[in-house]
Amino acid sequence: MKRAYLCLLVSGLTLNAIAQNNQINTTTELNKLRLIQDLPKYWKDTKVKQVSSYDTTGNNDDGFSGKYSFIRKNADSSLVIFEAKGNGVINRIWTPTPNNDMLDFYFGGSAKPNFSIRFSDLFSGKVFPFISPLTGNELGGYFCYFPISFKNGCKIVSRGKKMEFYQIQYRSYPKNYQIRNFSSELNEQEKLVLTTLGDDWNKVAKLNSKPIHTESILTPSKSVTIADINEGGRITGIKLHHADSFRGLNKNVLIKMSWDDEQPSNIYACGRFLWLCLWQRVYAKSATGLG
Repeated sequence: MKRAYLCLLVSGLTLNAIAQNNQINTTTELNKLRLIQDLPKYWKDTKVKQVSSYDTTGNNDDGFSGKYSFIRKNADSSLVIFEAKGNGVINRIWTPTPNNDMLDFYFGGSAKPNFSIRFSDLFSGKVFPFISPLTGNELGGYFCYFPISFKNGCKIVSRGKKMEFYQIQYRSYPKNYQIRNFSSELNEQEKLVLTTLGDDWNKVAKLNSKPIHTESILTPSKSVTIADINEGGRITGIKLHHADSFRGLNKNVLIKMSWDDEQPSNIYACGRFLWLCLWQRVYAKSATGLG
């Protein structure tokens, strides 16, 4: 009799541990972000997916006109920009072109929005809990890594008439996971984890970088050297002002990069991708020019 009781007790503890491991909420997702060394880990039974403004015809209208920047248009002209079934967590929202239109989040097939926020305030740091270091603006665009969990589906609707560039990445979870829908009203435990996460991230050593500033005027068929470096190191970013200068015909500017005096250039890209440039390449000698 004692043996049978012991077996039942152990089984009960095992099931309870499994149930706890299958809980997904703001606290569990923030804790996953705290340990930076664990970020590359794979999570069992999950899939990472993305909805974005890419041109589904295979051409290059990836957000420029907004034609492919929504899933469908509602009767009131609002735009459904994200829709997912089942359980999941939105882990990343990115855009280089935020606007002030309201975004409405619907969880579990709700007829009314469960949460609403201006698109730009996902990144501005003005609306809690979407604050630094999980949100902000760096080279390449505006980002939001604050986890938004949802149960039995999620839909995001923009009240604006046009959306340009965006990416929304999310992780789907199986049905047996216990998911709690996101709420912007964090409890004390969630606030503590968010604060601790910020402290942990701020402890990460920052690169001792040396900025190189160049002011030049580009003219047709002429090239301008913006950096000529003669020591070892790493290029951590390229920032060109102003982005509007590279719209339309001006986007046909080319960027060339080479190191160790190699010919032809190691990198040769069209200027329309300049706003995405974030090179993490070790070099011995690098000469970078526009032409």
